[in-house]
Amino acid sequence: MRSKSLVRERILQILYYVGYSYPYEIYKIYKSLYGKVCLRNVYYNIRKGIEAGDIKVLKVETVDGNFTWGDKTKRIYLIPNPLRPVQPLPQDYLKKLNGLKKKFTEVEREEIIKKLGKKEEVIKWVNSFSD
Repeated sequence: MRSKSLVRERILQILYYVGYSYPYEIYKIYKSLYGKVCLRNVYYNIRKGIEAGDIKVLKVETVDGNFTWGDKTKRIYLIPNPLRPVQPLPQDYLKKLNGLKKKFTEVEREEIIKKLGKKEEVIKWVNSFSD
């Protein structure tokens, strides 16, 4: 099932390939692949994807650093819903994303399977990010 929004569909493609990411990183990847996009548009489509069940929250972390707004930030790591069909990324885009594919730890794998259920598609997708 295709999303009503091209931006949301592309975000899902990115997440499906990299495994998990936080919204600002998704924005940077999107911008490098597809060109000009408004940060607000990406965040809006992520929020709508979560509401629709196409995107799931994996974990929330507090990160220390030197940010313009202070020394801490909250990162919300997102994963795609592997039960939702997604068009594959074109080959030339996959080359640009080379090296961005994440590896799930055993704890993350178990957490994702627990959240999404022990369905064959979920397990197959999660295992594609193992060592």
